[in-house]
Amino acid sequence: MAPSPDGQLLVSGSADQTVRLWEIASGKLLLSIFHGNDGEWVAWTEDGFYTASAKGDAYVGYHINRGDGQAADYVGLDQIGRHFYRPDLVAKTVQGGHEREIAAELARIGSIDQLIANGLPPEVRVLNASGETSQQRNFTLQVAIKPLNGGIGTVRYFVNGAEIASTTVRSEAPSVIRRSGVIKDDEQYAEKPLTLPDGDNTVTVIACNKNNTICSRGSQLTRNVHDPQSKQPSLHILAVGISSYRDRDLNLKFAANDAQTLSQRLQQQAQGLYRTVHTPVTLVNENATIEKIEKAFADIAKRVEPNDVFVLFMAGHGMAWQGDYHFIPWDAVYENSESLIRASLSQQMLADLLKRIPTAKSLIVLDSCSAGQFATDLAEGKQLAMLTRGDISDKSAIDRLMRATGRYVLAATTEKGYALEGHDQHGVFTWALLEGLKGHASRSGSSDGSISLDDLANYVRAEVPKITQQKWGFEQIPMRLIQGDSFPIACKAGFDKPGCKP
Repeated sequence: MAPSPDGQLLVSGSADQTVRLWEIASGKLLLSIFHGNDGEWVAWTEDGFYTASAKGDAYVGYHINRGDGQAADYVGLDQIGRHFYRPDLVAKTVQGGHEREIAAELARIGSIDQLIANGLPPEVRVLNASGETSQQRNFTLQVAIKPLNGGIGTVRYFVNGAEIASTTVRSEAPSVIRRSGVIKDDEQYAEKPLTLPDGDNTVTVIACNKNNTICSRGSQLTRNVHDPQSKQPSLHILAVGISSYRDRDLNLKFAANDAQTLSQRLQQQAQGLYRTVHTPVTLVNENATIEKIEKAFADIAKRVEPNDVFVLFMAGHGMAWQGDYHFIPWDAVYENSESLIRASLSQQMLADLLKRIPTAKSLIVLDSCSAGQFATDLAEGKQLAMLTRGDISDKSAIDRLMRATGRYVLAATTEKGYALEGHDQHGVFTWALLEGLKGHASRSGSSDGSISLDDLANYVRAEVPKITQQKWGFEQIPMRLIQGDSFPIACKAGFDKPGCKP
């Protein structure tokens, strides 16, 4: 054990491989941390809110005792992450002074005991054989779902980590399956037609209880596809940027220019990699309404194939609300925080739109930050000391959005709370992306001229803090979440022939 220098806190290490942080005056346990030998980690509060590495929340959960002689049930943190993955509330618990806010969120969500009282999620079995190789990209996934005491709610389908569909529809098993005994009497049957890209694929199914509060662990199969008719992929780009809002108090300077320039740069420098680089769909200012964004997704979804690549770029104001990310469209008007939220593109809406895009090879780029603090400063008559994309009062919202998309995500954010504009007529984050795409992000020693997602992310991660430190005196730290393998996204300037050849 060791006290903090100010005598307020105590840290302890235990034989159960946890480290715990205590408040000395009250004796309250603030935080428990587990760090695995594989580098994964998880930290949680007594209220059940937690933060974790990509797979760390699979290591901790709750035993549900059923009495003498009965085996305990178990619910992992990863099975309730939709509700309790809240890095912001973990930080505020340690900081202190946020007890009322934390209690309000706990009352809204429900305690762990209340969630568990809703019942356990179903058990899921994939009936298709795993490890098969096929020349057909289309196949029908067959699933057996056994309801437990929580019933059956949403069934979610993932391909290579990206959620591509969710449904509550279940059907009777075909008679041949029922007669074979593969489906048991206490199981229900679900099937989902899927189209897979060429190469190795992992298909995952998760089923939630009827209240969608606890979900099962994923049931998986692997399937290799080698389609002799497979075509080179195409690139689809949707760019959204809002500088001039209907509510002028929300106006920015360069978001629209960022969207237009980035989509043009990608279109120019992706020619050597793709069969077709479709003309980017670019929605700026008054065209960036929820209705038009939804229509753009619908139009692109009609032509995207599983082998294709999809890029979504969004620049403007966002807002954190009850732990979730919301993008503020052009026509939103600030009356209060609730009015902005009602008018926004919510995290769930964005996740649902991404499900329409049937490819896991996606890049989501967010150069937007919280309008909530911006509006608060405005209402209080504060003058912003520098031109910003708003104030990031809650990095957790972007973190949660990253996990919800199941795609490769890059986002502009910083511990200081600013995503800065005003660097060579662009936001700093977008400027770094543009420079990286010129070729500065290309791997040293690479002869093919290609720029991968990892190359681009590493370049932006190195350059943005450097620029902001030099120009404003603090570091803006971009965020990223890698889902699946990296892949080439563009060719550096001068490498525009097929295969990124000069």
